[in-house]
Amino acid sequence: MASEVYHKLGDNNKSLSFARNAFELDSINGRKPKMAMRLSQMASALAGLKRYNESEATYLRAISLLKEVGNLHSVGIDLNQLGFVYLEQKRNREAVQCFTEASEIFSKIGDLYNNVYSHKGIYESYWSINPDSAKIALDRFNTLKDSLYHQASADALARYNAEFGKDRLQEEIQRTKTARSRDLIMAIGLFIVIAIIAAVIIRARYRRHRSQMLQLIKKVEELQAKCNEAEKNMAETPKEGIEIPETLADKTDDGQEFLTKLFVVVDAALTNKDYGVAKIASMMNMTERTFSRRLKEVTQQSPKMFISAIQMERCAKLLLENPNKTIGEIANLCGFEEASGFSHAFKRVYGCSPTSYREQAKQ
Repeated sequence: MASEVYHKLGDNNKSLSFARNAFELDSINGRKPKMAMRLSQMASALAGLKRYNESEATYLRAISLLKEVGNLHSVGIDLNQLGFVYLEQKRNREAVQCFTEASEIFSKIGDLYNNVYSHKGIYESYWSINPDSAKIALDRFNTLKDSLYHQASADALARYNAEFGKDRLQEEIQRTKTARSRDLIMAIGLFIVIAIIAAVIIRARYRRHRSQMLQLIKKVEELQAKCNEAEKNMAETPKEGIEIPETLADKTDDGQEFLTKLFVVVDAALTNKDYGVAKIASMMNMTERTFSRRLKEVTQQSPKMFISAIQMERCAKLLLENPNKTIGEIANLCGFEEASGFSHAFKRVYGCSPTSYREQAKQ
């Protein structure tokens, strides 16, 4: 080991000394495999010292002993090294023989790395003695070199996967978390958008309901005014005079009598806090179905909407006509159990609280 270290450091004298001492010890103990390796180390040190003749002789001894112990891989390596020693001595043909024999060994055992060096040596050996053979050897060298590169890349990738597989797993986990976070953000964003759209729709419906209710309240006020005017005229008209045929009276009624009675009935029902459609129909001496049909004919409105309009008209009227009454008292007169329910219903129609409505009317 020390001999190889010093050889790589360029101190071939120390390398040679350590290799010789180790060879003598291995010789005493009869360890031929070790002896062969020490001879190889000695030959490499001698070549580094440019003592090529001694290096050649030592390589030949090492190769012979390595073949004896069956270490073909080291035989091939020493043949390559001996081939380069021959090249330094311009003994190209002998170098070709060494490199060719080494290539055969490496091809047999599948050592691509050292086989590349064998073909490099063959190419360099042929360069000055046979250019055609040199070209063939160069092509083969380049092919093997490319194969070596791809194999090295595959090995490097395998090592990379082994070393960094955990990091890739962490990256995959992080990507998954990021994707989930993105999906969650998108879901929240979608929920917010849906909530905004729902709020807009609800608000639009609220405004439409409010507008319809205000229009209906105005219509109720007009109808009540007409009914009151009609009652006043009837009261002032003398009973003596021309009789109007019953059939003609029915035609000129135009639902006025129906509405007059309805306003009275609803006012009473609100006071009693029992103003459902069924109850109003009963108080009108009609079935619920007949009442609904008749109201639709006269007002083009559903019973529930029309009754609510009457209620809200009464609320606004009592608030202004009775400034000394509390909101709770007005709520009770308009059919509400609690002032909070009254305030909510009133604000939904008029857009302000009952108190604000009163204050605005004073201004």
